[in-house]
Amino acid sequence: MEEATKDHVGGTNHFFGREYLLRSLLQGTQKGWSFGLCGGPKSGKTSVLYQLQELSRKKWKNQPSQSKVVPVILNLKECKGSGVGKLAEMIWNRLVEALSEPLVRGGAGNISAPNPKFIPRSGDPWALLEKSCSELWDSLRGTEGWCRYIICVDHGDILLSKQFQNALEPLLKFAKHEEDWGPLAFVVAGSRILREYIYDDMGYFHKWLRPALVGPLLEGDSLTMISYWIPEADEDQKRHLLSITGNHPYLLARILREVKAHNL
Repeated sequence: MEEATKDHVGGTNHFFGREYLLRSLLQGTQKGWSFGLCGGPKSGKTSVLYQLQELSRKKWKNQPSQSKVVPVILNLKECKGSGVGKLAEMIWNRLVEALSEPLVRGGAGNISAPNPKFIPRSGDPWALLEKSCSELWDSLRGTEGWCRYIICVDHGDILLSKQFQNALEPLLKFAKHEEDWGPLAFVVAGSRILREYIYDDMGYFHKWLRPALVGPLLEGDSLTMISYWIPEADEDQKRHLLSITGNHPYLLARILREVKAHNL
């Protein structure tokens, strides 16, 4: 199901289903709504983030006259260390990477971005992030490269760990900036811990993130997935695959891969 170089299927021909969820995320984030994308292990949260990115790109192509909203994906497992500026630095680096894509730039040429130094004991890293974003957007206004962006956080449960205990408050402050250089919205993907914080009216995320739940695939989506990988499967074989996987996307994908690889 997955390409060898990826641990997700979002943005590939192997992504199936989730149409209602993706439509809600796409339309909601463009209104400035932030979401907590919650689901169990291997339920497809990462794939949904990358599929959201792919759908956004298709929208830019199909509706070039409309303003672009660029998903910026952060994988918190890639953020090394626990320094207070690590997350701010990661947001900046991923943001510049996303805005440098030719599809985002249009005819605006290469991006002209500041080069901030997120060095310990060199001042407030979040103030530096905000200043750098402000300067970058000053250069984007009036060009084809101007856009808004949303931040998609993968493995968002880590935000609640000791590693980011000093970054959570400034992150929430950064998320609520209304200037065009600030994020339009967030999508934070996580599991049970994140879900509990969203529903807890005393939790960090209760008034910020709207819950968006990732569960098993719909039966029709699972059948489509089976037909794509094993077009010769008859109805009894398809129903058997549904019964032993419970429509869980990762489990179904693993079994389909084995069937295909060993000609079963």
